[in-house]
Amino acid sequence: MKIKKNKSLLIFSVLFYAVTGALMIYGTFYDLQVSQALFNPQSKISIFFEAFGEAVAWALWGPMFTVLFVCRHDLNESLEILGRIFPFVKPVADTGSKPYRFFNFLLKVITSVGFFVVSVIGYKKIIENVAKKFVDIPQLGYFALCAVIAAAAVLIVRKIDKKTLNKLETLSLAFFVMSIIIRMCMSLKPISNRVRFREMVAASNGIFDENGLSHGSLDKLMPRTSRSMMAGSDFSAFTRWYIKGDDMGVYNSADSFPSGHTMSATVTFLLILVTAAKEKLHKYMPLAMLFSSAYVYVMGLTRIVEGAHYLTDVASGALIGYTVFLFTYLLYKQFTERGILPARKF
Repeated sequence: MKIKKNKSLLIFSVLFYAVTGALMIYGTFYDLQVSQALFNPQSKISIFFEAFGEAVAWALWGPMFTVLFVCRHDLNESLEILGRIFPFVKPVADTGSKPYRFFNFLLKVITSVGFFVVSVIGYKKIIENVAKKFVDIPQLGYFALCAVIAAAAVLIVRKIDKKTLNKLETLSLAFFVMSIIIRMCMSLKPISNRVRFREMVAASNGIFDENGLSHGSLDKLMPRTSRSMMAGSDFSAFTRWYIKGDDMGVYNSADSFPSGHTMSATVTFLLILVTAAKEKLHKYMPLAMLFSSAYVYVMGLTRIVEGAHYLTDVASGALIGYTVFLFTYLLYKQFTERGILPARKF
């Protein structure tokens, strides 16, 4: 499948990097002032995005692994895919031999059990993260419910026509790549040891948890801090994004940089990939660009309002996430144009 060069994506990318980069530069000098001006953790919109904003990222995992479960390959198909990347890998000629049948059976068991289990975990991730805000359900209950949902999803996906299923498999692999890299980028957060704005407000007002650490995060959708508490707060623990912070054994969540919520929000850019995958959807690409960028910027704004992040935290999260998306897009483009994927024959 040939993906046409897309001028609109190039223009959009330049604009996104320019605007977000400008915000990053501005925040480098005025991070604290921006947070002081916008801090309002009782904002219902910011509370909602704190609790449910990452659902767009969680929601991918269940359906993604359901598609991969339905599209799982036998040993020779898997070797054929690898052979398109590494020419020295060849399919097995004698598929009737005992070694081939054994390893083919082993692969089928591993992929069947593996993909189904992770699809259950994927559905559990989103359902639990939403439900726990309102009800207390035992872990076993979540797993049982999500196993039923995963089984039902498999039956639904099996009914999709084979040509569409091939495209969904390739898109699912792209989603997987972006999601994994985003998760890996999250490991950068503790390195900065940057104290969050709301933690300084909480500590200044004597709000600590049972471990003696500041507690400015949400609890059952009710904020522990308020804008009125900002007056007289001690912000001496504030550091620029490029300077390692010091939590002094007092501040909780000293992992402000970069913003994980904003990085997670960038998975919405995968909508651009979806519109590129099918000719009939190409006309919706500008809408996908507009929606995705708006969602990322709104997410970033609410994180500043909540006092969870500074402007440079959310700008860097957006820049990292969009760069991961572009890498995924280019990888997807190469794999589809070279005929590496899809590989299933019907």
